[in-house]
Amino acid sequence: SQSGLKKSTISSHIWCLKSFFTWLVQNDKIIKNPTIPIKAPKFDKKSRKALSAKEFEALRFSCKSLREKALVEAVFSMGSRLAEFQKLNIDDIDWNTGKLSVLGKGNKTREVYLNERARLYLKKYIESREDNNPALFVTERSPYNRLGRRGIQRVFHNLGVRANIKQNVFPHIIRHNTATILLNNQTPIHLVAKYLGHEDINTTKIYTEMNQDEVRMNWQRCLNQ
Repeated sequence: SQSGLKKSTISSHIWCLKSFFTWLVQNDKIIKNPTIPIKAPKFDKKSRKALSAKEFEALRFSCKSLREKALVEAVFSMGSRLAEFQKLNIDDIDWNTGKLSVLGKGNKTREVYLNERARLYLKKYIESREDNNPALFVTERSPYNRLGRRGIQRVFHNLGVRANIKQNVFPHIIRHNTATILLNNQTPIHLVAKYLGHEDINTTKIYTEMNQDEVRMNWQRCLNQ
């Protein structure tokens, strides 16, 4: 704190230390966890800026491979967290309904869905693969391991650069787009919270601030006919 670090950075450092000392206790390296009394500083959650409609379409257009197209559409349709998405297998999909169950925070499961576009690209991507890995997404090259979190983040970052999007693009930004579109289309906030896996509805309220691009998009859709 004295060195001038932001509260969010301090909180991240504390989380790393707590995780490390918890591991030490669990593996009988030490008897007591000295970080238990340490509390992370409270800080206001900032409103996360979703991609504008124009930026999101540019992101879609920047996709070159079936894997990239399937990845963008699946993440957007499901609106799931990266940790939830990365663990999914092909067999988790009900192709008739587009329904999947994801394991979220606190080991709680919830249902998410694939829209028609996501199902189309996922089917084409899976049919094009030459591996037997059960993972929903795998690496581009042999031995075709499950695509890790860093790998997914890298794909979105590269797509953002390719699309000339100024802000850094990562999976959680797309989750924000999912939430924003649901709210802008009059989905009750408690249902959006349930879909995103938010236990506290105040977390969902972060997504309610619409930027000017979204206002203009809704105006054109509703009034400029």
